[in-house]
Amino acid sequence: MITTSGAGTGVADESAGQPTEAAASDNVEPGRTDRWVLAATAVAIGVAAVVLWREAETEPYHIDELRQVRPYAQGFRRLLDASFLQEQPPLDVLVGARFQQVVGVGDVLQRGHSMLAGVAALVCLSVLLWRYRVRFGIPVTVLVLAISPGFISFTAYARPYALPLALMLGYLLAVDAWLERGRWWSGAFVVALAGLLPLSRVFEPPAFLVFVSATVLIFGRRRPDWGRRVWLPVGASAAALVLVEIPVYLRLQSRLTAYQGDDSASLADQWRRIVDDTLPRLADVFVNWWLAVFLVAAALAVPQIRRRLLSLWWFWPLALTPIAFFVAFHLRTQPGQPFYERYGYYWLPPCAIVVGLIAERLVAMLRDRPVSRPMVALSGLLA
Repeated sequence: MITTSGAGTGVADESAGQPTEAAASDNVEPGRTDRWVLAATAVAIGVAAVVLWREAETEPYHIDELRQVRPYAQGFRRLLDASFLQEQPPLDVLVGARFQQVVGVGDVLQRGHSMLAGVAALVCLSVLLWRYRVRFGIPVTVLVLAISPGFISFTAYARPYALPLALMLGYLLAVDAWLERGRWWSGAFVVALAGLLPLSRVFEPPAFLVFVSATVLIFGRRRPDWGRRVWLPVGASAAALVLVEIPVYLRLQSRLTAYQGDDSASLADQWRRIVDDTLPRLADVFVNWWLAVFLVAAALAVPQIRRRLLSLWWFWPLALTPIAFFVAFHLRTQPGQPFYERYGYYWLPPCAIVVGLIAERLVAMLRDRPVSRPMVALSGLLA
């Protein structure tokens, strides 16, 4: 039976924890190289922080941001009402208001909690990749996000985008630590973050909890060392959906119905809506969306990268959540409701991870054999 070696490997294994030859070639020796990778990752995160600060300093406030920050100085009850009036759960408003009380008022400061959440998301993503022996791909992944227009714009944005992403990546890190080690503190983080996720955003976090539970159960069949530990994230997700998500949804239901359309639109009409409206808006989120599509297709065609993706259990909830939102949006909303660019925010981390894994594989191939012209061409595309 094929199993996956423990928390540091993240690669398929056919013999009691020994990595396969292909997977081993993707890994690097510890020591000096690791120190360089850590330094490069720190620099990449620093670059992202500077870019986010500059964006928050120069970008005018959107009307939705103004609606969110206006009641920050008011009481708890008023903050809850203001959040629900904007069709979102209250966590981001409450965190933003508390952050303003601590640091003060200002164009950058009122976006500060979102920017810090974005940096925390990059740190969590880097740690997840590091735990699965990705090295050179980590700074590449961070830089891809740091130069993506959508990530910059909607991380330096006083609305619930960066905070839910940080909670999702933190939850994946906590679940992974719990499954591998079973420490009580990681289990406590699993329960706490599962309860916070439905309070952070309407659709993506609850869908994400469902996909995490399903993925853990599927991968748990190949990981007997996880044992009964798989039931904690499954139970925590189920409890959060029942005890937190349902009351939040009932509170928001009367306002969300305004976005629901009829079911009479044909598949042809929905397809035209996707081609004419959604895809162009998604393109604005990426640096070069057509290049991103090409690189993802190339990654799936390379066996080593495909195997690496299949071994990263936490990648699949990240990838399936925006796909589920994409499908639900086009099935349930009014035909005239636009697919805004910010809805593509949660597509960015999975795409960046794929690009990072391509970079990881390119480095391994350049180390192991002479450089070929196709490799030089692919390196140029990645650059």
